[in-house]
Amino acid sequence: MKSNKNKAQVSLEFIVILAIVILVFAVMGFVIYLKYVELSDLRLHMTGRRIANTLADNINQISIVGEGYSQFFTLYTRYPGDEFNITFYRKEPTVFVENIEKGMTWYAPLLTTGVYCCLDICEMDENRTMIHLNSTLTTEVINYNNTVYIGEIC
Repeated sequence: MKSNKNKAQVSLEFIVILAIVILVFAVMGFVIYLKYVELSDLRLHMTGRRIANTLADNINQISIVGEGYSQFFTLYTRYPGDEFNITFYRKEPTVFVENIEKGMTWYAPLLTTGVYCCLDICEMDENRTMIHLNSTLTTEVINYNNTVYIGEIC
């Protein structure tokens, strides 16, 4: 007759090996998730930096060329769900780009403090102009009376 003791021993070893394999996969899954979060934040950082630099470069070029000059440019958000607030303060020659969800902010220097926006996605008051960007935006930037207008002259 065969002994049942050997069968029980094999079952116990199988359960231990299976538990170790599951533990290894769980640890690998967690490490992969952490890397994904890290890459996602890096992608967001690169997008915010690119938006700030693109805006500053175009506005500075228009300011340097002078009165009556205009050009079109495109701001890409690249990924759905990326939302940015772009702010120009009246007394500070800087563009600020803020990611709403993560609370990250980027900035780039400007040559002018007079930046206005008359698009539907803009809010203006006496101290600032703010653009809420949640998708790709292609627009014209115009220098009129030494003031830069994004969109149209208002």
